[in-house]
Amino acid sequence: MSKHTPSSFPFRDSNTLTTEQSEIIKVAKARHNILVTGQAGTGKSTLVGALQKELRRKGRKVAIICSSGIAGTVYLRDGTTASTAHAFYGLRTADLPANMVVERSVANNLVC
Repeated sequence: MSKHTPSSFPFRDSNTLTTEQSEIIKVAKARHNILVTGQAGTGKSTLVGALQKELRRKGRKVAIICSSGIAGTVYLRDGTTASTAHAFYGLRTADLPANMVVERSVANNLVC
């Protein structure tokens, strides 16, 4: 089994995506939010990499938010960054009231 470093992770380009991955990109291009989940080796990183490239090419803001900092390390390539939800929204603790989470997110133009 080979081990990949973040900079050598094998991302496919949008010309080699599966039919399902291509459909997900169409949904995102139509300005729908998406949540990508799945077991190891199912193509999550490939999909997210292709999606990010496509949407940024169109001038869209793209944020990759992962469940943990470790999960985000796979995206540390070519200037790409990923963060946890708490880091992305500037939340210091997980016990903020829901209305404060929404207020902070909207105030920072992170949620439309």
